[in-house]
Amino acid sequence: MGDPTVLNVEALVNPTPITSSDKKGLGARILEVGGPELAKQLSGFERPKTGEVRPTPGYNVVAPTILHTIGPRYSDHYMTAAENALHNCYRSAFDYCVEHRIRTLAIPPIHSLHRQYPTLLGAHIALRTLRCLMDVRPSALQRLVLCFDPNDNENLDTYYALMKLYFPRNEQEEAAAVDQLPDFKGNEFGETIMLERQVRIQASFSDEHRSSTYGTSGTNSGRDGGVSSSWSSSSSVITSSSSSTPPYHDDSIFRRDLNSFPSSMMYMSAYKDDERRKQSGVSPSGPSAPGFEDLYTQYLAIANTANLSQVSQLGIVYHAGNDRYGRPIIIIVGCRIPNDHKLHDLVFLYYIKFMDKFADSPYVLLYIHTNVSSKKKPPISWFRKVYSIMDGKYSRSLVSVHVLHPTFWLKVVEKLVSVFMSADAIISKIVYYERLIDLCTQLRLIPRLPNDILQYDAAINGPMPPQFEETLK
Repeated sequence: MGDPTVLNVEALVNPTPITSSDKKGLGARILEVGGPELAKQLSGFERPKTGEVRPTPGYNVVAPTILHTIGPRYSDHYMTAAENALHNCYRSAFDYCVEHRIRTLAIPPIHSLHRQYPTLLGAHIALRTLRCLMDVRPSALQRLVLCFDPNDNENLDTYYALMKLYFPRNEQEEAAAVDQLPDFKGNEFGETIMLERQVRIQASFSDEHRSSTYGTSGTNSGRDGGVSSSWSSSSSVITSSSSSTPPYHDDSIFRRDLNSFPSSMMYMSAYKDDERRKQSGVSPSGPSAPGFEDLYTQYLAIANTANLSQVSQLGIVYHAGNDRYGRPIIIIVGCRIPNDHKLHDLVFLYYIKFMDKFADSPYVLLYIHTNVSSKKKPPISWFRKVYSIMDGKYSRSLVSVHVLHPTFWLKVVEKLVSVFMSADAIISKIVYYERLIDLCTQLRLIPRLPNDILQYDAAINGPMPPQFEETLK
């Protein structure tokens, strides 16, 4: 954690797009320390494609070489393409080091929420790719340093939890990794390979065509294990691509009857990303049960290992007793969400950790939106993430959602995030209350609320009648 520009390594990866206007994060720090000479050289470069690395001198950075790359933009509709584009970013940097005999490399997370890339998915791809590359070429690097922005709490906590799965330090962590690592059907380099999409060649070539096609003696094979690298001298771009096996010639294939080939070998099968999204639990139409359970388990593991003391002492979420049917009432106080947006991900993890013990039995949720200032409003993407967890894990046991003192902004957010939910299981249970007395009448009790909330309601709506509590019994 900290400033990557002072790391004593031979190469440092810069994940910031060359033409980006983003002035935050490790990438911005690298460009700042590199100085005007680095900025001048970058301004004269052609923008690299996603998955490529472009080397420059380090200038004022300690590392003598900086490998600039651009992380992909994530889309549910092109999930496999987004995964492999991110994979190629890490692999291209690794291959460049192998080719130029660089022995020490520092690399930060290349995926970014700024480009809608889910942190958990990006971390899995990064660690899986690096682990596979190190297994294939165990002597390529002396040291590989993962570096993080200390203000990026979500990446820190996610990588801390997943490192134990990809790089277990003892037998206990290795046994846990066997159960918790997601299924992966890719190649030895950590790249996702969809066998259904590989081009199949129909066995109907003529002898003349066969001889002209396979009669050439020279093939441009790649480096070890079929890895090929292309170098563009004009722009100094390194890009990495995979070839599953070197080309070879089997005469027996031309002697087989055409009908002996399975139909799946004759053409590319249908679009497969819908099936993969269901398995991964990232479908925009709602998480599937098996894939979502894996995702939730990983979030919970991160929450259990993260330092959440900053959030726990704020009293954002608490158990306020039970209703008349014995069901727990969980209260969320919106005005206690910290102003620092960097802590919102910790709030999300704390919510998961707190709610996990209530997820399997009926409960009532009460959200207090009183005095929520504009500075404390989390972004829409954060609400979408919270709603997705509620939708996939907590909606089955959720009896009702009561919202006190809502605003127009909150109702708009509810409508926006409902688009991404699989059903109206939560939306249909939301009830808004402008007055505390109406909420208490509905619940048949007066919930345990903070004093500032009670004082606000009394100032706006007037105090409750002295004998009101007796009427609820």
